[in-house]
Amino acid sequence: SLWYLNRHHMPVWKTADLLVPSIAIGQAIGRWGCLFAGCCYGKETDAIFGITFTNPRSLAPLETSLHPTQIYLSLNALFIFIFLMILSKKKVFDGQVLWSYGILYSIGRFLIEYFRGDDRGFPLEQLLSTSQFVGIFIFLLSSFMLLVLYRKNLRSHHS
Repeated sequence: SLWYLNRHHMPVWKTADLLVPSIAIGQAIGRWGCLFAGCCYGKETDAIFGITFTNPRSLAPLETSLHPTQIYLSLNALFIFIFLMILSKKKVFDGQVLWSYGILYSIGRFLIEYFRGDDRGFPLEQLLSTSQFVGIFIFLLSSFMLLVLYRKNLRSHHS
């Protein structure tokens, strides 16, 4: 995509800011597919909002109340989408929407991972999942890029 943007002389950060809210709403909708398939399921819970899968073709454990992590992830993405749409109208510099998405998504995903019950891989002896490691990297990269672009914007306005 970077090749395409450069070839057609499209501004990378501005274009990314326009596109990234659609990724968030796509994730919000896509997680319902996870719910219907029974994948990405949560740990066992006694909470009143736990969900129970009964279809033998489900990937989730059957007849067990589980955290509805698919719904948590969907709602997280929906809230991010709403925030990004508001931010799009008030942004100060190009790239702000994209990198804000990176920060918000990585925080939400990092926290929701603690409620997941499916096997996702734990590279550090059950301490953090692969998604949490990736989330830390995305959070740091996004924070760094927001700072860089913010400072670049300040310099261009003071020149």
